[in-house]
Order: sequence, then C-alpha cells, then structure tokens
Amino acid sequence: MSKTQLYSSGLELANFVVILDILHDAWTAIWSLYTEISRNEGPSSFVRFKVYELPNYTIIAFFTWPSSSKDSVQCRGGGNLVSSSTFKWSFPFFDFLCPRPKDPDNQKNKPKDDPSFSINETAFQLFKSIFDALPKFEIDNSKPLIITGNSLGGSVATLFTLSLLEKFNFSKTKGPLRITFGSPLIGDENLQEAISKYAAWNSRFLHVV
Repeated sequence: MSKTQLYSSGLELANFVVILDILHDAWTAIWSLYTEISRNEGPSSFVRFKVYELPNYTIIAFFTWPSSSKDSVQCRGGGNLVSSSTFKWSFPFFDFLCPRPKDPDNQKNKPKDDPSFSINETAFQLFKSIFDALPKFEIDNSKPLIITGNSLGGSVATLFTLSLLEKFNFSKTKGPLRITFGSPLIGDENLQEAISKYAAWNSRFLHVV
C-alpha cells in the first residue's frame, strides 16, 4: 500500500502555504522571538528557539543574531564545512543520511566504503549546542509542524528538520515543513544527494529568498 503524500508538487506546496498564510505566521514567530530576546538578553552568539502553538499548526522558530550569521553568509562557498566523518562517532545523529554499504557476504559494514557529506560548520555547532534541549518539546502531531528560522537560524532549523524526518511515520502523522528566510548554504553536494534519496522529503523544504 503506497503512502499518501501531503504535497506532491512545488505548486501544491505553494498553494498550501499561501492559503493558510503560513509564511506570515512563520515570519511573525521569528520576529516575536527576536523581540523577546532583544528585550531580555541582547545580542549574543548563541542560537535561540521557541515553540508557538497556533490553532492550525505548531511553529518552532530559530533565531541567531545577524553578527553570528555574517561569516557563514559572506564567506566563499557559504562558510566553512565540516565533514560527517569527523563527527560520526561523537555526534552520530545524521548517519542515516549516508548508510554504509553492506558486505553481501557477511552483511558487515565496510569501513573503506564509508560515504560522507559536509555541513556548514557554524550551523552544525549551534545545532549541536542545543540538541539535548530539543527532544523536550511536546509537539501535538495531530497538527502540521512548521520549523522556521532566518539567516543562520534557518540553517539550524534545517538540521533540526533533518533530525526529525527519519523519525516521522508519514502514514500516521503530518510530516514537518521547514520554511527558512535568507538561510546560507547548509552543506555540500553529497548532503544534497543524500537527502534527495528520500522521495517523501522533497516537499518538506521551502526557502524564501
């Protein structure tokens, strides 16, 4: 039995976003988080996030100060990249993107054929710094989940979305939709290729330029 896709094309996704005014609500969530942080904390190099429960969906917004994003946005190639091979033992939460080939004889992993990909280093470090706090969210899966962020906060939102996609049962729950605004490069071509292998994920990412 085939799985039912929430979105089957870019046009369908665009209609869904426009009709429910999701873009406005996503940006409002980011702005609200910025207002709260600027009033209570002021500029910092950390990433902040907050959950907003709306009648039709749940929004998780990520925010970083512009000064934190400047290097990642302006550096050649979108900032420094860190290879998955360097963090696969200490932070193996993206291993599912590039599973290691199996040996047909003994079904054991082949170390010499270990595929890898690269992620924006600053975004990765920011995501890693808050990873332990993220599972504490109590998300109502009966409503669509919108994950959003601007600039480098959008890159962190993308990594959070990737960490969730493997766990979602698309036949039972509505998968997350990531909406970013002006987000810098998140990874290399190998990361793009790894994500593209999962057909159900194609319509889960929307970037606003």
